[in-house]
Amino acid sequence: MIVSATPGRVRFRNSAITGSSFSSSVESRLKQKKGISKVTVNKNSGSILVEYDTASYSIDQVGELIRESLSLPAVQSSPTNSSHIGNFLGAFSSVGKRPGKQMRNSLNSGLIASLLISMLAIVGDNKKLHIQAGLAFLVLVTKHTFDNKKRIWR
Repeated sequence: MIVSATPGRVRFRNSAITGSSFSSSVESRLKQKKGISKVTVNKNSGSILVEYDTASYSIDQVGELIRESLSLPAVQSSPTNSSHIGNFLGAFSSVGKRPGKQMRNSLNSGLIASLLISMLAIVGDNKKLHIQAGLAFLVLVTKHTFDNKKRIWR
């Protein structure tokens, strides 16, 4: 998701970057691109700051460069794309989406996926996967409850 943007400077944030060990490779890949003047990856906050030449790139093109450097598949950025997987992979893009809505969509997808995985693990008699998916579900429910505490606890 785009956190801040001015002409020639954009900061992306994604929790997938937090604590990751690939920050130096992302920086080096992006710095090799003509028109990219500065790249700073902060793995503690999960952000990537990119300074670029506006004549060479748009914000969406910089987002695509980041996706490529992270080896994520490209995502169509059409407003009709309602795929939750597309929302998750397209988290570096802001085309037609509000950051809050994008986070809710990802959270809802995670809740559904972890619940389904947990249930399938029961059917498949995989206790370890059931416990892991159940814990993931509980973490996501806690996040959901915290995010919506004003509406839930009226």
